[in-house]
Amino acid sequence: QVGEIWVSGASVAQGYWRKPELSETTFHARPAGVVDGPEYLRTGDLGLLREDGQLLVTGRRKDLIILRGRNLYPQDVEGVLERADSRVRPGGVAAFSVETTAGEALAVVAEVSRDLAESADPTVLAAVANGLRQALSRELEVQTHTVALLPPGAVPKTSSGKIQRFACRAGLVSGELSVLWRSEMTGAEPLVRTPVAQPGTVADAAVVEQTDATGAAAKGSMAEHVASVETSSNAQPAPVAASPSRSVEELERILREELTAVLGAEAGLQASDVPLTQLGMDSLAAADLQARIEKRLG
Repeated sequence: QVGEIWVSGASVAQGYWRKPELSETTFHARPAGVVDGPEYLRTGDLGLLREDGQLLVTGRRKDLIILRGRNLYPQDVEGVLERADSRVRPGGVAAFSVETTAGEALAVVAEVSRDLAESADPTVLAAVANGLRQALSRELEVQTHTVALLPPGAVPKTSSGKIQRFACRAGLVSGELSVLWRSEMTGAEPLVRTPVAQPGTVADAAVVEQTDATGAAAKGSMAEHVASVETSSNAQPAPVAASPSRSVEELERILREELTAVLGAEAGLQASDVPLTQLGMDSLAAADLQARIEKRLG
């Protein structure tokens, strides 16, 4: 069982200099319900004890991505991205959560090769972004809200070369991150939208790819999409009258409409034989889809 690693002992410091509240939280922790007894330092690291007694560190608590009660480690997501396409630069990817109107969602950024960044071919960039999204759905069964492709060196790192995921998220949300291509799901909009860059800036050259509720692809500035997305995402499909003789085409259309409502427009455009798990459908999304179909078909 994975949990936060706490330590105690003579070598543990007593707290931070002139920060009593933070010191109390970090350096003087006790298990829930325990009033007396030893105090622990909360390391912020996650880990587990193996059967042989060794401690295995699995990641940082603040980096953990929680989607509908499911824990995702950013390292697992980033590993899939690096393996999915040779044009993605190793060590230049980051995964983190973003707040949307539908709750927490997954966002990823990935640096691409210098040749691709220089050519900035929109067709190739779109194919790379779509391939990364499909790889995450296939290997981790997770739906990705945002995929952003960056030029080499754009991912924030520490002086020692470690990825700064929080800085990546802040830069993506604020629009300060240099982006070549950005693909977003509609239907679950970020609570804080990226402001449109001023003409002539690096971010102004970035291309935003979105799909509307009808499944049609659209490209342009973020501002152009906000109004159309908000209008289309609020539209509710009309109930279908009960009929014992619906055609296969009509049933497929209904299923695609409801799949789009649950998983986004890109899911509704997939081939009919693609497993739902590859589209990032989890148990909660499956229950939602079932309820919507029952309501439509009676």
